Amino acid sequence: MQREEGGRVVVSPALATRRWALPAMSVGVFCIQLDSFALNLALPQIGRDIRARGDGLQW
Repeated sequence: MQREEGGRVVVSPALATRRWALPAMSVGVFCIQLDSFALNLALPQIGRDIRARGDGLQW
């Protein structure tokens, strides 16, 4: 909760934590999607390097 004390706004620790939750989750989801994209982009070359068939490259 926010409250004013002597002309300044005081933010409770619970509110400050909630403010960081969405950006932290967003960065985490972005990293997972970026990793998945990079792996899918590299799968054809990985398959050629290890001489695997298409169905053997599923992750």
